[in-house]
Amino acid sequence: MFRDDFVRLNRAWIEKRFELEEKDIELFDNLDSYAESGSVILLGEEGVEIIATCMAIPKGGGVWDLVKLTTAEGHRGHGHGTMILRACLDEIARRGGTKAVLSTCSVFEDAVHIYRREGFVDVTADPEFFFGRTDLQMVKTLTPGSSSGRPS
Repeated sequence: MFRDDFVRLNRAWIEKRFELEEKDIELFDNLDSYAESGSVILLGEEGVEIIATCMAIPKGGGVWDLVKLTTAEGHRGHGHGTMILRACLDEIARRGGTKAVLSTCSVFEDAVHIYRREGFVDVTADPEFFFGRTDLQMVKTLTPGSSSGRPS
């Protein structure tokens, strides 16, 4: 059931400006496998409507790849993206994560602003974490077991 909403929201933002990539399709087709192997998949709702998503994939050594963070177009600008990002970072830290990595597009200035405000910093790109459409990689160091990875 979560799959349809997750895919719908993410296809919408991707296909508005880009084309789906093989990595997108592989992820959408295998959401259950990702969940079973320990990935964090969060959906944000308002009333009965799913309006936001965020996913984190464990990469080993405490590193998690943040992917598919989006908010439905009519719900942007109200803090939903920040809330689901923080919830995802909390869960990563709860699971012992020490680093969250994300790749984004610098043209998404609002998203980049949120990431920087939440403590992400720009780093030299690692191709393992990139999609063809991304041009910026960011990292946040987490404190395992803490809220949003922030020191207590």
